[in-house]
This record gives sequence, C-alpha cells and structure tokens, in this order.
Amino acid sequence: LRFFGGVTQICTPDNTKVAVLKNMDWIDPLLNKDFQEWAAYYGTAIMPAVVRGPTFKPNVEASVGFVTRNILMDMEEMTFFSLDALNEVLWEKIDELNKQNFQGRDYSRRDLFEREERDLLLPLPPSDYQFLERQQVTVYQDFSFVFDHVHYTMPRKFIKHSLNIRASATEV
Repeated sequence: LRFFGGVTQICTPDNTKVAVLKNMDWIDPLLNKDFQEWAAYYGTAIMPAVVRGPTFKPNVEASVGFVTRNILMDMEEMTFFSLDALNEVLWEKIDELNKQNFQGRDYSRRDLFEREERDLLLPLPPSDYQFLERQQVTVYQDFSFVFDHVHYTMPRKFIKHSLNIRASATEV
C-alpha cells in the first residue's frame, strides 16, 4: 500500500485458506482475524475472489506471468545473500517496467496510474499495520499469566478467567 501511496476501497484477494476461513456465499465471508483487523486498520473492505469462479483471476494470473517473463527471467542468474538485496533489485526492476510505455502507446503504467487511479485511493494511516500475535491464557491463583515465556500480573478479579491476549512487537 505504501508503494501505491493509498488504499483501495475494496481489496479482492485470492480465496486462500490463510486469509479466508469460509466463503460459502461470497457476500459474507468468514475472514482470518488478522486479515479483518488489517482491513479495518486501513479502512478497506475485503471481498475475496469467488470460489471456483475464474472471473476475478485472469488479470491477476496475467500479471504474475508478466512479472515472471519481464522481471524474474532477467534475474535468473543473479545470486542474493539477503532478502534486502533481492528486494532492492526487484523494486528497481518494477520501477523500470512501470516507466516503460505500452506497446503502440505514448504512456506507461505509471502515467496511467497517476492520471486515472491515484486520486481514487483512500489516504494511508500514519504508520503501517502491525501484526498481532494472539493467545488465550488463564490467570493463575497468583494473579499472573504467561505469554511468550514472560509472566504478567493482573488484578485479582481476573483469577481463573480466560483472557485473549494480543501482542505486537512493542506492546501486550
């Protein structure tokens, strides 16, 4: 989303089990909690692709093929020793590809995006979404619970209660 500089009003991911737990009627899918929170954080709606419905897939599949032929094939002989080095080359190649004019046209993908799509994006929040780790815990008799090998204390009223803990990289 940072690459595009905004958020679309609707995101249409593939119907993977990682993101979509159940999608019987397509209109009201049961999404993974992380995916739901990600969508809520960015103010977008998740509308997964229709199950066994190829209508949404051709554009995505064509894009995957395009990237494979025009970017990954050029990088076939390259060796990378870190993910950062690989990503740096990928971003450079994507930028080059987006600046190239379409065949028989005097504008590029970047030009088309800037002219027709950028203004339709919703603004980004000031910081990126942080993944939250979840765990259900029970508060012990000594007013504590353990999360990620660390003991935390709770008020007395929570003894023997089951709690849902959510933690980011910086807070529980």
